[in-house]
Amino acid sequence: MSPLVLRGLIGGQKGGSRTQRLLAPLCVVGVALAVAVVMAVDLANESARRAMRLSASAMSGAAGRRIVSAGDGLPEEFYAELRVEHGLRGVAPVVEGSVTTDSGVRLRLLGIDPFAGSASGLSAARRPGGERLLLTTPGAVALSDDLAARLGVSRGDAFTVRTSAGEYRLVAADVLATESATRRDALADLLVADIATAQEALGTLGRLTRIDVVAMSDPDIVRLGALLPPSATIVPASERADTLDAMTRAFRVNLTAMSLLALVFGMFLVHSAVSFSVVRRRHLMGTLRVLGVTPRELRVALVVEAALIGLAGTALGLVLGSLVGRGLVHLVTRTISDLYFVVTVRSMAFSGLTIAKGVALGV
Repeated sequence: MSPLVLRGLIGGQKGGSRTQRLLAPLCVVGVALAVAVVMAVDLANESARRAMRLSASAMSGAAGRRIVSAGDGLPEEFYAELRVEHGLRGVAPVVEGSVTTDSGVRLRLLGIDPFAGSASGLSAARRPGGERLLLTTPGAVALSDDLAARLGVSRGDAFTVRTSAGEYRLVAADVLATESATRRDALADLLVADIATAQEALGTLGRLTRIDVVAMSDPDIVRLGALLPPSATIVPASERADTLDAMTRAFRVNLTAMSLLALVFGMFLVHSAVSFSVVRRRHLMGTLRVLGVTPRELRVALVVEAALIGLAGTALGLVLGSLVGRGLVHLVTRTISDLYFVVTVRSMAFSGLTIAKGVALGV
């Protein structure tokens, strides 16, 4: 195809009426909007899923299995029986629940036993003096430095949270540095307290949410299974992340379907605009045919023109999608937190697959 043919088509469009001159920008905007919506939803979904995985990993830490029970959890006497009467030391009690600060920030409260080898990714027991801070300070919690900055508190400051049991006063007894972005994201909404503090705050005195199996041999696992009450069972620690993912799968599929609907609308807009552009330039195309341009050359010229529009719209859509995705991820995580469980996203999960998907859809 001669470049003169393409220049003639584009020049004919630029030299047309005002409506005809707006067709190319309209096509670019249509492609950009479609790509932006699809990419924004994909970014929000992947960022929320990554945050859930990191959160579940931080809550489990080194635990390979956990003991869970239907209903209101496990009696704490059962944990004492495992350690004292049966000598099973590779277990750690956990109390877990959600709290809300005065500013409306929803957080996860994790109660641990610092001396039981807690599996928490933010265990104060791994810092010198961490046990003393959690056990001797009323309402003491440990939190990451990033979360402390968001809440506007420093070490020793008190703040009030609301739970299903009412208001409770917590103290930021220990503020720990987060060395990496992954650790910061995993601990973005986590408060770690002593078991008793968590039970008082959540109104679950005498009950445990679960018991983590941190380190235990296979014979001890078999013996532990025989000691479980009828309503309790041992499950893999990874099952939590899989369950969270399954709970939100329908929600994420609905978002993806809505984004694909926007893509269909963009395809219709581009198709209509390009078709109208071809009809408006039929006299120009007729002139080019008289001058010796073959139908194949005209078709190739139109495809190249559409490809250039697709590339321009895709580039604009990728930039717009990343901006829209940052706002959409907050709406997605807020919905997940309201309907399912508390999740916080501190960074976007950009990936080559997401960008490649946007480019493929746009072009």
